[in-house]
Amino acid sequence: MSAISRRAAGLAAVLLCAGVLAGCAAPASESAAGPTPEPESLAASTTLDANRREPIDPEYLTQLAVAAERAANYWQTVLDENTIRYITTRVGMSGVVDPADDEEAADLLDNTDAGSGTDYRTKIDDGEAFLVKVSFYVVYSPEADYGGTQYPDGTNSIYVFTPVDDARPCEAISGWYSTDSTAAIPELSDEARELNLNEWQHTMLVHQCRALAAAGITDFAAPADWTEEQTAYYLAARSRDYGPNLLGFTAEQANRLLTIDFTAEDDWSSNARFFAIDWPGTTATADDLPETPAYTWAYANNNGTITATGSVDGTPAVQYTFSIYNGSDLKWDARTVCTGGKSL
Repeated sequence: MSAISRRAAGLAAVLLCAGVLAGCAAPASESAAGPTPEPESLAASTTLDANRREPIDPEYLTQLAVAAERAANYWQTVLDENTIRYITTRVGMSGVVDPADDEEAADLLDNTDAGSGTDYRTKIDDGEAFLVKVSFYVVYSPEADYGGTQYPDGTNSIYVFTPVDDARPCEAISGWYSTDSTAAIPELSDEARELNLNEWQHTMLVHQCRALAAAGITDFAAPADWTEEQTAYYLAARSRDYGPNLLGFTAEQANRLLTIDFTAEDDWSSNARFFAIDWPGTTATADDLPETPAYTWAYANNNGTITATGSVDGTPAVQYTFSIYNGSDLKWDARTVCTGGKSL
């Protein structure tokens, strides 16, 4: 069975981007005219007819659009499920790719099938599925950057295997592709702007306050003032911002986390500042945390000192203070540094 013609795919892309058909924009939104309905014939057959692969066939172009939109929705869901790792996730254009005309796509399919024993290329060539290239934009959370990332942030793309039968799931079958060498700068929120912070600093501030409150920590000048239980609780609470890889702390991991939150030092990747190398660690998890008060937070910048006041039912109950570290050439390591807390 013949592959999708370059002219058909090209025309579909033009129509998609012009808004004639749905599927090229971010998946969560709908055009003013509403989503493009799937043609009734799709319910009758899940395999494309080669004779329908004409660039002027509106039903086939609709199938391309539906596949592009479905792949984009799928990838946005994947990003949303891993939202802990990102400040920003935004899926952009998506479009069906013909491996007969795209060397990168052909190599991906052939190498994947050869290495994994799959038959993606055969199913695409037989009209049972589409290969969709989805572009997207991400900005990592500062915690994700501290932990190390596999792919660059900014504008990337990924290939999604998209069956014609929508009862079968989509599947990302590639890593991320990026040609963007420009560092991604997160959009500045109103809250960050009011505090004269960048978005990385504001994100850290919110996460640090949340962890301190969840651990039940109030009066202190440094982590050395905490009880063993409070230390374990803070590590467990703060680890939620880093992901599951930090649970079951070693001394190296615990030192890294506290160095980031409580100093402006840049040796966070390896030190013994808070815990000796032979520290036995803690196995506390988020499930062990006490019930967190329902604080409402008010933040202020007083001549370079950030105060975060937590109130319950309008009554101030706790206040944490932070200095501002503007970061190194890494840029994303700009953060707030906690300098203490007190009950009110």
